[in-house]
Amino acid sequence: MWKAKTTVDEEATQVADLLWEWLGASTEAKRAQVLQFATGANRLPSGPQLDSWTFSIERLESFSTVLPTASNELKGPAMLARASTCSKTLHLPPYPDVEALGRGIEFSIMDGGFGNA
Repeated sequence: MWKAKTTVDEEATQVADLLWEWLGASTEAKRAQVLQFATGANRLPSGPQLDSWTFSIERLESFSTVLPTASNELKGPAMLARASTCSKTLHLPPYPDVEALGRGIEFSIMDGGFGNA
């Protein structure tokens, strides 16, 4: 239902496909964390509220990158996503593959990821 209610910016189509792939392989708890990160709610609305509920994915051109260190245990750079919870929009960097997206989303959730997207 989340995917069906989502509008994807044309420039974000490829990265949105990676997100749906990653979310499909994730646990329900992880999907709830991502939804909370992006919208402020850990579940979709129910009943009539769902009819008007919308979500957006946009490409993020300017983003922060966290490099691997011994303390953060990253296996590669993590490009950080941003969220605009008021507009229910997830701003995603141009992740090259599902693994990079996973690293970036996981670290973004830990970091907060809010700001001027």
